Amino acid sequence: MESTNLRFSVLVFFCIYFFISGADGYIILPTAWYYIESLGFSASFYGAVLGARSLGFIIFSPISGKFADKTRKVKLILLVCVTVKVIAYLIYAIPTSGYCPLVGVFLSGAANAAYCGMYGDVVRYTEKTHRSTFFLVLDSTFAVGASCGPVFGSFITFKTNILGWNIYDGNSPGIILAVAWFLALCVLMFIPSDSGTAEISNEFSLIGTDNGQSNRTLNSTLCCVFHLLFSNNLISVTCSGILLLLSMELFHLKLIHVKLVFVVGMLFVLLAYVVTYIATTHFNERSILVLLMILQIPSIICLFIYAFVWTNVLFSLSYTLVIFACFGMPQVCFAVSGALLSKITPIQHASTVQSFLIVDVIISDLVGRGLSGFVFCQTRLITFSVVLLLQWFVSFAWFSFVFHRLPVTGGTYE
Repeated sequence: MESTNLRFSVLVFFCIYFFISGADGYIILPTAWYYIESLGFSASFYGAVLGARSLGFIIFSPISGKFADKTRKVKLILLVCVTVKVIAYLIYAIPTSGYCPLVGVFLSGAANAAYCGMYGDVVRYTEKTHRSTFFLVLDSTFAVGASCGPVFGSFITFKTNILGWNIYDGNSPGIILAVAWFLALCVLMFIPSDSGTAEISNEFSLIGTDNGQSNRTLNSTLCCVFHLLFSNNLISVTCSGILLLLSMELFHLKLIHVKLVFVVGMLFVLLAYVVTYIATTHFNERSILVLLMILQIPSIICLFIYAFVWTNVLFSLSYTLVIFACFGMPQVCFAVSGALLSKITPIQHASTVQSFLIVDVIISDLVGRGLSGFVFCQTRLITFSVVLLLQWFVSFAWFSFVFHRLPVTGGTYE
């Protein structure tokens, strides 16, 4: 491929990994509470199981990124992580104790640390002008997997008994995922050890190679991008979490209508990836990030309106949930931010930089999910809406301040 030195077979496997990884969490989700409850554990323990995935990733992601930068052995990282995925879901499916799914989900999250190595390879083997394109390809593949996951999880269950191992609706998704990851492991065996034909030359290194003022300027710019991604993803995660509560508790919609709103929202997410993919051929990442920030304003305004008319809400206002879902759910910012950071940081630290960027997203996910239920009352929701709006203004002002320092088309740091 002219736009990257990555081998085609390697890129295809990266997409396979992202698709299955995007789907696996959502495949077990529809039956997870039923499974945990059947083992005699509480709703609090169920929350711990869901959070274990993020904890595993936060712990092992920087380690994986550092190892990938130091050794360039991304295939070895993938072999270990995919093998751990197989073992993790086999452990998840053991119906003897609730700690089995807890350990299984934790290991699965830890195995997602392979993302860092794959993103790092995209940076190392792809020209600056095309990195955002490949970041979007991987992220959109993950989004497609996440969209298909709930469908698979709702319908692909079975009951059987294997040598005394009782398989039923609760743990059968774990068996299915173990088989899926085992097949991915078989495919990985035939992938070349070298991810690409030749690494892109490191034209500049800004960290530690200039005067102190330049380093302070760069650090400020990096912090701005991390803050922008955190706030952008926080809005997206919170909106998607509150959307379910608003639909069922405030507007009292039927379940079929709630599902339709989510379907429209997910379709808009996929459309956002396609539009952003096309936009990368005409605009640089800094301009796209400004547009992505502006697109979140309607969802923040809708949230404030819902909170303001809490006790006198009209059913006709429920139609605005489509707007709220469409502009609140897209999470395209990560791909663009990752490509942007790869242009202003040394290429030898590519995987490490991407690992911290993903951890930033995971932490915002945890905060957003926790806040979704906590702020669901009129006073808290009004306060939260105002806080989101103020945070948006801070992000926009900070990004405007560093905008001229960010790379234009061609990847120069000015």
